[in-house]
Amino acid sequence: MSQQNTIFQQILQFVPRHDFAKYVKKYKGEAFSKGFSNWSQFTAMLFGQLSSQSGLRGIESGLEANNTSLYHLGIRPVKRSTLAYANENRPHQVYQDLFYSLLRKLHGESRKHKFKFKNPLYSVDASTIDLCLNLLPQDSFQAQ
Repeated sequence: MSQQNTIFQQILQFVPRHDFAKYVKKYKGEAFSKGFSNWSQFTAMLFGQLSSQSGLRGIESGLEANNTSLYHLGIRPVKRSTLAYANENRPHQVYQDLFYSLLRKLHGESRKHKFKFKNPLYSVDASTIDLCLNLLPQDSFQAQ
């Protein structure tokens, strides 16, 4: 049976697990944790960030929808109450140090070649703008 890596799993490969475990141990991040690891918390919160979730309920349902892929990420399904408790009571310094180590790694990598475009590069913004109908004159705009 062949296994294919998900995009989310490929993104997580940029995070060095050894360094993450070192920071968790340094700040005693898993003291009093009962089966919910810092790695599971980090993975759940990263999933929420990358999938533009607006709350813990969205993270919980999004992870539940991808239940078959969670095993390969090294986590189990998470309840929002567990995630809320972990976010409130675990040290934030673990993630702060992780951020700065990734930033140092990013700045330390040297490019082997110059990155140039020969043709002009255009950026297109496809975001939508919500309009408030009571600010527009009724004569010039009709909702259909």
